[in-house]
Amino acid sequence: MLYPCPCCGFLVHGRAGVDKNCPICGWEDNAYQLRFARVVGPPNNVSLRNAQRHHQERLSSVETASYARDRGWRMLSPDDIEQPDTKAGSTWPGSIEALYYWRPTYFRAEKERSAR
Repeated sequence: MLYPCPCCGFLVHGRAGVDKNCPICGWEDNAYQLRFARVVGPPNNVSLRNAQRHHQERLSSVETASYARDRGWRMLSPDDIEQPDTKAGSTWPGSIEALYYWRPTYFRAEKERSAR
């Protein structure tokens, strides 16, 4: 089973959140920067939000032809971005996969549905 790069969405990692670089876009898979997408490194010297913008513009179909994207993957939207806060940030989900904001299993999804 392969896991997605949070930056480009392609299935490239053997495990989720293992701090490995994506062979397509170079993003280092990092749980903290996935959860708090406006935070600049380490390990990445740019925020996930900005890295997504940059890589979507430069990735070609030739580079990505042999890879599949995670179903439902999309770029971050402002509603997906959580701010680091000692109160909210102290509770982490049980798995890295629960941080995948594009999946229905996103750990904040239930709380957001309840608030509506």
